[in-house]
Amino acid sequence: MLSRLTLLGIVTLLGALIPGTVRATDFNAAAPLAAVIPIETSPAAECPRRPKKEARARKLAGRWFSKGEKFFADGQYDPALAAFRCSMQLVPHAVTSYNAAQAASHGRHRQEALDLGRQCLSLEPSPEIARQAQELVDRLEAELEAERQEQLAGQQAPPPNQLELNTDQAIGRDSSTDGPFDLRVTAYLSLTAGGVALVSGLVLQLATGALHSRSEETDQPLVYAELRDAGQNFQKGAIVSYVIAGVAASAGLTLLVLHRYRKKKSKKKGMALLLGPGAIGVGGRF
Repeated sequence: MLSRLTLLGIVTLLGALIPGTVRATDFNAAAPLAAVIPIETSPAAECPRRPKKEARARKLAGRWFSKGEKFFADGQYDPALAAFRCSMQLVPHAVTSYNAAQAASHGRHRQEALDLGRQCLSLEPSPEIARQAQELVDRLEAELEAERQEQLAGQQAPPPNQLELNTDQAIGRDSSTDGPFDLRVTAYLSLTAGGVALVSGLVLQLATGALHSRSEETDQPLVYAELRDAGQNFQKGAIVSYVIAGVAASAGLTLLVLHRYRKKKSKKKGMALLLGPGAIGVGGRF
């Protein structure tokens, strides 16, 4: 919105150009004119007052919600928090409160994020939003309690773990590395082992062929028997190598598929589906 100083300058200029029509002292009476002049506001700007008309309030709420979504996607968590809070002041909504909690959490304002998460639960969210909000609240409570315990013990608290979000998705975290091992690295190791086993099988197979050819050329029964036995052993080794190669390759491919699935799934977690203008709000629509 236009600042009071800017509006005062406009009123004064009009008063000078058209004497007797507008005076600088009429600034307070003319101030409502600023509310109908749409300009781009920064997240640090004062949130507008809630209009009396419900439709106007929901339109403004949707506009500030969209700003919060853009800021969050760009990794600007403090501006996103300010925008979501403004949308909440205009039209309270559980999803808006949850997204504000996520922005506060990623901005390292954990106590504020905890308060917003609890506020989300009090607004009767959908089952899915309620589940995600409860997980966020439980995690933040655990982190804050652990930090308090470490401070009491005279230890410096470690930096908090970053919470997951969708959009990402801005933090670039891969949930497949959260377990005791990295699925992708393990998959590559399995594929490498399979390749080594395959090469070993081929070498043994070639050696078997060579021994078979030598056994056919000899006229000595003892040498023939030794070459034949060695060839059979090499053939068995080749078969075992092929089996190992098949198992290792299958395991590696399975782990790669699981890695991609978990990576795709992690992108859908964190921030709830953002509601833009026109989405259902409390008691109606933006």
